[in-house]
Amino acid sequence: MMRHMVCLGLLLAAAGTRGAETRGMQSVAVETADGQSISLYSGSHALLIGVSDYNAGWPRLTSVPAEIETVAVALSANGFLVRKVMNPDGRALEKGFKDFIDDFGYDQGNRLLIFYSGHGWSRRDGEQGYLVPVDAPDPTKDEKGFLRKSVTMAQILTWSKEIEARHALFLFDSCFSGTIFTTKALPAQPPQISAMIAKPVREYIAAGGAGEQVPSKSVFTPCFIRAIQGDADYTKDGYVTGTELGMYLRDKVLYYNTGQTPQYGKIRDPDLDQGDFVFKIVSYTGTDLSTSKLPEFLPPSAASGPLAITLTGTLVVKSPAAGTVSIDGGQVYKIAEGQALKWEAVTVGRHSVRVVSGDKTWEQVVQVREGKALEIAATFGPKAGEPLTLDLGGGVNLELVWIAPGEFDMGSPASERERDSDEVQHSVTLTKGFWMGKTEVTQRQYQQLVGSNPSYFQNAGGDAPVEHVSWDDAKAFCAKMAQICTGQLPAGSRVALPTEAQWEYACRAGTRTPFHYGTQLDSAKANFNGNYPYGGAAKGVYRKTTVPVGSYAANAFGLYDMHGNVLEWCEDWSGDYPAAAVSDPTGPSSGSARVLRG
Repeated sequence: MMRHMVCLGLLLAAAGTRGAETRGMQSVAVETADGQSISLYSGSHALLIGVSDYNAGWPRLTSVPAEIETVAVALSANGFLVRKVMNPDGRALEKGFKDFIDDFGYDQGNRLLIFYSGHGWSRRDGEQGYLVPVDAPDPTKDEKGFLRKSVTMAQILTWSKEIEARHALFLFDSCFSGTIFTTKALPAQPPQISAMIAKPVREYIAAGGAGEQVPSKSVFTPCFIRAIQGDADYTKDGYVTGTELGMYLRDKVLYYNTGQTPQYGKIRDPDLDQGDFVFKIVSYTGTDLSTSKLPEFLPPSAASGPLAITLTGTLVVKSPAAGTVSIDGGQVYKIAEGQALKWEAVTVGRHSVRVVSGDKTWEQVVQVREGKALEIAATFGPKAGEPLTLDLGGGVNLELVWIAPGEFDMGSPASERERDSDEVQHSVTLTKGFWMGKTEVTQRQYQQLVGSNPSYFQNAGGDAPVEHVSWDDAKAFCAKMAQICTGQLPAGSRVALPTEAQWEYACRAGTRTPFHYGTQLDSAKANFNGNYPYGGAAKGVYRKTTVPVGSYAANAFGLYDMHGNVLEWCEDWSGDYPAAAVSDPTGPSSGSARVLRG
C-alpha cells in the first residue's frame, strides 16, 4: 500500500518566513543599430490555449496538445513563464484570458504572448472572427448557441487595449478574419532595431484568413518555433521582432502550400502601434525543436527542411488491486494486483490516469516530462478532504485532513508585490497524498503529549497555537505522536513535518493568488499586525497575541490558519528553489536553517 505522510504544521511566534515563486526572463535589453542599449522587459509571460477535444459538432484536433507542449518548451527556453489552458469551454476560455491579464497585464515592464491553437470561425463576410471553445456548437446549425459560447476577436481587441504591459503579441493557429486584421499591416522590409521599438504595441498574427482551412497537423506552429530560434532574424542583429515574425510566417506557411494565407496586423491606435515585440535569440541546449521530420501531409516538393516534433516520455502505473487502467479515457487495459503497466512514447504534458477495481476508482492527473519516466502508484485510500481524528488521550483529539496528490506552481510571479527574489516560480508535482493537521497544533495538544507548554501567550488559552517551539521540539512531538497513535494511523504511515512543497500546496489549495483568500489580506481574515494590510486592503487591528485556532475561514482544502497567527515549521533545510519542474521535492540535503512558513 502506498505510504501515507501524516504532516502536522507546528508553529512558533518568531523568526523569518519564506514566501512563494518566478521563472521567466527577468530582464530583456536590446542593442539598437546605433549602439544604444534599451531595457525592454522586466517579466515575460505566455498564455497558451489549446482546444482539441471538441464535443458539440466541430472536428477534433488530435495534434494540438503535443503542439502546445512544444511551443511551451520553446518559449520557456526564450525566458517566458508559461501558463497553459487546455480544452476550455466557453466560460473557461474567457476566464483564461481574464485571469492572465489580471495577473500579468498591468505591469508595464512585462511582455505578454498569447498563443491560441484550435478552430476559428468568421461570419458577416469576414468582418468578425471567433475563437471556438470545446462546447461551441456548429454555427451553421445553431448560430445563437455558437455566439453564446465563442469569444469574438472584437473582445480580444478590447482586452488588448486594457493591457498596460508595453508589448503584447497575439498568435492564432486558426483561420478567420475580423476587425483586428484590418489594422496596420506588414512593411516591405523589416526595420532595424531602434529606440522606437520600446514604444507600446499590440500585434496579431493568424495562420489563415476567412474561409481557409487549418490542417489538422499544424505548419504554423513549427514555423513559429523555427522563427523565434533565429530563422526570422532577417536583419541579423540577434533579435526577432514581431514584424519579422509576421513576415517569416507569411512567407513560410505560403511556401508549404497548405491553402493558408497568414495574416498580420498592428492595432490601429497611435498610442499602441509604434513599437515592436522582441524575442532575444537564445542558445537552447535541450531538444532541438527545429530538427525533425515534416508533417506527413506536405507534398515532397515542400520537404526543404525539418519542422514539427512530438516530445515524449514514459509512464508507469502500478495498482494495489486487480482491475483496469486507462489513460485520458482511451483504451482500457487489465491490471493484476501489484502489477505495473508501462506506456512508452507518451506525449509530454498532462494526462489523466484512471484505475478501477470493483466499486473503487482512483484517478489522478499527472505531468509527463520529456525523456523522463514517471512512476505512479494507484491507491484506493481516502478521498480529498476526508477527515481523520486521532485520540491523544485525556479527552484531547487532533484532527487531520486528507490532501490528495496534484500539481501546482510553487513560488510567486515577478509581478507579485513584496515578493522576495528567491521565490522562483516552478512546477511541482506531488505524486502522493498526505494527511495534514486541520489546524495549528494547540497548546492543549502539545501539553497532552509532551507534558509541558513553552508558549509565551498561555493567556490565549489551550486552543491557541503552541509557540516558542524549536524544530527539534517539533520533531520530538511527531515522534511522540507516532508512538501514542499507533493503531489509529493508516498502515504504513509515518508522522512528520510537511515538506515545504507540501506546505505550500496545502496552503494555496488550488489558488494562484498571494493568499488563498485572494489578492488582499486584512486582520478580518487572519491574525497579524492589521496596521500593515496587503494588496490595498483596509487597515485593521493589531491584537498583539495569538488567537484560538480556527478563528478564521478555512481554505478550499479545509485547513485553518495557513496565514497569520504563528509561523509553521517544515521538514526541509532552507535553500534555493529549482528553476525546472520537479516531483516530490524535499529541499537541500543540508543547510544552516530549516524552513518556516506562514
